[in-house]
Amino acid sequence: MPGKTNSERLWNMNIRDDISKVKLKIERAFSSVRYPGDNNITTHQCYECDRISKYFRGKDWKDVSVIDFYTGYIKTCLALLSDDAFRFYLPLFLTASLDVPDYNESLSGRSTDTRASIISSLEPPNPIERNSASKEKHLPAQWEEQAHRWQARIGGLNAEQKEAIKCFL
Repeated sequence: MPGKTNSERLWNMNIRDDISKVKLKIERAFSSVRYPGDNNITTHQCYECDRISKYFRGKDWKDVSVIDFYTGYIKTCLALLSDDAFRFYLPLFLTASLDVPDYNESLSGRSTDTRASIISSLEPPNPIERNSASKEKHLPAQWEEQAHRWQARIGGLNAEQKEAIKCFL
């Protein structure tokens, strides 16, 4: 197998530089976000939320290794975090997915797209669902609750944080 050409090496260096710049922007934007508190990591109590709370209890988002992130269950827990914990740990999800974008697929052999999970958590809820059988549009019963929760999460982000998220996207 021949080595990489100079243009391929340069392209890879530029990508790494861009990723480093985005990560730095994320770290700066979220540096003032405070730890949510040991009892404010998830929104309710269940087996899964208890495991997540126990894992994150007392941890700064910078203290979670990429390997722990991708090999454990925490890569899928963004939706279960409280609003304060969501804002505190969001930089972990953003930077970890930039560090090793395909790591989760290479470990399991199947696609478990962390980026799709992040993007889904940042998108406002859709008030119109399609009934697949009849193709009718209808409002889901929980839409107002979902919209309120989304606004509480995203509304707590400042302009610099929103800009960092845009750079991530």
